[in-house]
Amino acid sequence: MDFTKRPYYITTPIYYVNDAPHIGHAYSTLLADALARYHRLFGEEVHFLTGTDEHGQKVQRAAASSGRDPQSHCDALSPKFRELWSRLSVSNDDFIRTTESRHTSVVSRVLADLYSRDEIYRGTYSGWYCVPCERFFAQEELRVCPGDVGLGAIPADRVPVVSKCTGTLVDDRCIEVSGGISEAEDPATRGACPECGCPVASIHEPCYFLLRPPVRIRGNSAGLNMS
Repeated sequence: MDFTKRPYYITTPIYYVNDAPHIGHAYSTLLADALARYHRLFGEEVHFLTGTDEHGQKVQRAAASSGRDPQSHCDALSPKFRELWSRLSVSNDDFIRTTESRHTSVVSRVLADLYSRDEIYRGTYSGWYCVPCERFFAQEELRVCPGDVGLGAIPADRVPVVSKCTGTLVDDRCIEVSGGISEAEDPATRGACPECGCPVASIHEPCYFLLRPPVRIRGNSAGLNMS
């Protein structure tokens, strides 16, 4: 098989900068590096990307806990990832920061184009959200909150996991983040995440939803809404 004209693209996760890089980041990046080097051996055109994801509530909370604004926090931590990949001789072709204009401008153009063609629409979404897990959960999935918020105690085997939360277990202040996400004011109205045990937030946020174009099903055109 002739691989010489076959392009190969590989990327690591674009890592959150809520803290300095650790062995897990190195593990993922070295695996990607090994794959990139392997494909280069066959003469393939390889593009190997890594970088840092500098948005989200995890980053915002980490910045607040260190007494910095989010951008200053990212500016301080992102170079540590670059430095580590250099020390490990990682052969990435590019390093992207999601706050760079070359990233934000492309994302803006793509979203504006989709919106102008009615491929996406603006709406709202409400639900129970876990910041550490970055997941929504249904009401029936929630556990009771830790005992110190007056809703009983979570199972003992969950307590060590709760300690992994970033920030305080119960934060009754509203979080101001892009998209207008806010937490419930009253902790008594909240349950705990079934995965990590952290209190969840009741959020109501504006979102953009994707509209799937009409698809052909047995000769009939059916418009399906992916929201």
